[in-house]
Amino acid sequence: MQPSAAMNGGRARIALTLALEKLRSAAMSAPEVSPKNRIVIEVDRGLCFGFGDCVDSLPDVFDLDDDDKAYVIDPDAATTEDIAEAAQNCPVDAIIVTGESGEQLYP
Repeated sequence: MQPSAAMNGGRARIALTLALEKLRSAAMSAPEVSPKNRIVIEVDRGLCFGFGDCVDSLPDVFDLDDDDKAYVIDPDAATTEDIAEAAQNCPVDAIIVTGESGEQLYP
């Protein structure tokens, strides 16, 4: 038995609703500017291979999760200069450091 057009339309609406909820959630969970350094540190999980150079450089700022992807522990645990240097140590440039007014500090 073939599904009716109404059923397919309903599935499309559900898929669209779920996609919109996911986008809203991502926008609402945007990283906040750190209180001390006034920066945002983001790790592009699609680029990160888990080499761990950032963790070796600044273990109080970065760590690797269960998927061997870097994440930020504490963006204020080192100076902005040291964080930019740790980002430069990433062989795939997966770490983005942005100032509080939106200017990209690295890369």
